[in-house]
Amino acid sequence: MKNLKVSKKLLVAFGVINVLMIVVAVFAFTAFQTVGGLVDNFYAEAFADVQLADEMLLDINVTAKEMLKASSTSDTTETKDFLSSASASIEKMETAVTELKLHYSGDMTDVTAIEDTIAKVKDTLGHFEVSALSHDVAASYKVYETELMPRLQTIIEHAGNIQTYEREKAADMHKEAMSRANNTGLIIAVIAVAAIAIGTVLSVIITNLILKGIKEAREAAEKMAEGNFDVTIDYQSKDELGELADSMRKLSTRTNAVVGDIDYILSEIAQGNLDVHTQQREMYAGTFENILDSMRKFVHGLNEIITQIGVSSDQVASGSDQVASAAQALSQGATEQASSIEELSATISLINDMIAANAVESTNARDKTNDAGAEMGEASGKMNELVDAMNEINGFAAQIQNIVKTIEDIAFQTNILALNASIEAARAGAAGKGFAVVADEVRNLAGKSAEAAQNTTVLIENTVSAIGKGSGLVTEVADKMENVAAAAGQVAVINEKIASASQEAASSINEVTVGVDQISAVVQNNSATAEETAAAAEELSGQSAMLKELIGVFKLREE
Repeated sequence: MKNLKVSKKLLVAFGVINVLMIVVAVFAFTAFQTVGGLVDNFYAEAFADVQLADEMLLDINVTAKEMLKASSTSDTTETKDFLSSASASIEKMETAVTELKLHYSGDMTDVTAIEDTIAKVKDTLGHFEVSALSHDVAASYKVYETELMPRLQTIIEHAGNIQTYEREKAADMHKEAMSRANNTGLIIAVIAVAAIAIGTVLSVIITNLILKGIKEAREAAEKMAEGNFDVTIDYQSKDELGELADSMRKLSTRTNAVVGDIDYILSEIAQGNLDVHTQQREMYAGTFENILDSMRKFVHGLNEIITQIGVSSDQVASGSDQVASAAQALSQGATEQASSIEELSATISLINDMIAANAVESTNARDKTNDAGAEMGEASGKMNELVDAMNEINGFAAQIQNIVKTIEDIAFQTNILALNASIEAARAGAAGKGFAVVADEVRNLAGKSAEAAQNTTVLIENTVSAIGKGSGLVTEVADKMENVAAAAGQVAVINEKIASASQEAASSINEVTVGVDQISAVVQNNSATAEETAAAAEELSGQSAMLKELIGVFKLREE
């Protein structure tokens, strides 16, 4: 019963009830047919026989009454009518006797006696008719009293016997019919009670079987609706509820396995393992297949992102190393520039002092031109010293040109390094925007350094030109010292020119000093910027190393 389908269980229950109802119906129909047969027999035999007997008794009364009337009337017509009515009653009795003979089940002696007596009554009627038609009242009454009434009484007695028999038979048939009816009612009641009891028991059993499966399925569904897929369903059956329980067990097992597998995958990802694979591949079916596909795409995309970040971090690390190297080189170059500028500034200060002294000497020479002759020997010696000083100035000018050349080379290298830094910053993308700004600033400073160096070169060239001119003049003075006495006036003019040239040289030296100060400021700014760039590059390198360390935590999938 438990393993039957729910529809079959209901069919069995309703089938048993229907069979019991059919049994009740068949039994009731059979019983009512039997009772109906008894009633038919009662009506067709007992009731009919009693009715025939009653009719015979009625006909006997009619016959006796008509014959009595016929014996007492003096009208022949009435006599004939009374005799005719009596004869008709006798014929009715004969007809009744004929019918009794067909279905009377009692003692046929009474029927035969009635039949014989009727024949005698007919004979008596003939005798009586003769006396009645002759209006012999006494003879007619005598026949009526001595012959007719005794025979009619005999018929009455036998008809009474028939009535008594049929009444007793009718009573027996009624008793049997009532007994059958009572028994049928009792049996129908018993079968009905049994049907109700069996139907109730089957209903309870089937209801309990169905409710048990439904209850477990409902409880399991509620747990799964609350997110708890680790459910237990004990219901076992081969019916629809058993199939439902099996399906829910499969659903619970599959869903629990899928959820556990997803938890495992996410835990591995949280621990940095991106080379993770499902452990429950066979459990992913239907909609779960879409979830597995989405997780695969997620892990694959995450692998690509982390891999790209790793590549970018390597590029940033490489770029930061290059920027750091360039910044260090730039810082070192800026330091060397600062040192060179300091030397250049000291040299120019010396030149300035010497030119100032030269101007003073030139003025003194102009003032003492008149005394030049007397001191010509001494002047000649001084002139030789002046020639040496001018040669030394020429040497210093050459050194200044070399220093300016060095500054231009440093500015060019700085510009190249700044350009490389800008390129590497552009490769680094968003992470190198700050370094691009720094590189642009360095490049701008390098440009300013180059421009200042060019200005300094122009000034130095002017200075060298002026010094060369002074050197030439001093040489000419040395060559012509012997003619100084004769050309004192010319010496005055020459001294005037020397004073003017010295002033121009002092002015040029002042301009050179300003340019050198500017170069010094630029170089110091370059040095500070280079130091900041180096520090930023080192910080970027450290951040890149940290990024690589963080990425190294992840275990990437090898494609």
